[in-house]
Amino acid sequence: MRLFVWFEWTAFAASTLIILYIAYGVGVFLYVFGPDLVKPCMIAHGNFAKNGRGDLVEAQTRDCAIIGSAAEDRIGLRLADTEDFIALVYYDQGPNLREPGLRWADDDHLSVDLGEVTWLTPQIDHLGRVTISYTYSGAEPSLE
Repeated sequence: MRLFVWFEWTAFAASTLIILYIAYGVGVFLYVFGPDLVKPCMIAHGNFAKNGRGDLVEAQTRDCAIIGSAAEDRIGLRLADTEDFIALVYYDQGPNLREPGLRWADDDHLSVDLGEVTWLTPQIDHLGRVTISYTYSGAEPSLE
């Protein structure tokens, strides 16, 4: 009977050691590769235009490291007196990739040419003192 108890405790100790070793290996893996697997969203900056007041508009691609997520193309506007960009419109050009045309007519009027799009959200037409006009073809704005 004593020998049986000794085998039980030996099996328990060995199982515990194996589980701890596997947990250590998983911990090391997550420490080394975890930041790349769950990194925050990255924003790639494309072409841009700045007006005389210092307002900046630029094409941006937002890419998150979540498996299965698609990159989002958007137009961002940062007013001179703010620090953050505000997304004016999200869009997708499908296979017809090209940089959007961004042009300031004057300090208060911005023109955005998206070209041919396969999908886009409703646009922000006015932000602060800036009035924005859009040119595009191929899709109608939707929230889907």
